[in-house]
Amino acid sequence: MSFAPEVPDDAALLDQVNADLGAVDGALRRLDDGTYGMCEVCSAPIDPGMLAGNPLQTFCQDHQN
Repeated sequence: MSFAPEVPDDAALLDQVNADLGAVDGALRRLDDGTYGMCEVCSAPIDPGMLAGNPLQTFCQDHQN
């Protein structure tokens, strides 16, 4: 019986890195166009505490999944 830790699948890890990079690119675009910190659904401001916890946040509290 082996107790070695699981090693993430390279493809899955690459997919996650690409998704994270896409989220960062999206945040940078929103900074450029002046919509950073605004909900993608209703355009309401996203709570600063939520942005502090996740600077890539794109939805207000009402539109969280």
